[in-house]
Amino acid sequence: MVAAMAALIDVPNGADVRFVCLEHEIESESEGEVEGGGEEKMRSRKRVIYANSQVLASRSQYFQDLFATAFVETTQVSTDRFKTVVVESADFNTVYWMLRYVLAIFIFHKSSQPQLLVHQ
Repeated sequence: MVAAMAALIDVPNGADVRFVCLEHEIESESEGEVEGGGEEKMRSRKRVIYANSQVLASRSQYFQDLFATAFVETTQVSTDRFKTVVVESADFNTVYWMLRYVLAIFIFHKSSQPQLLVHQ
């Protein structure tokens, strides 16, 4: 049952809400083999995580309030079937694991890579 609930994350079929957040990656550009000579750049990209609002609302009072009222995070201007929640205060990994926890009350070991799990 826990695995079934966790499987509801990021599946567009059956989802009616999407969370839009940023994913940050640090890229290093090394100059030859000189230690410390490389420059690090942060790259950010928009990521979308799909979920079912009814399931989230049944598991959390916060989500029940979020979807029942006009919270600032919820964008109702949408041309498709999804409600959009823009998350500006947390990155992709935080939002993904928070949603997974709410749905399944289960968190994988810290060595798990959410990017791989999302694409399964």
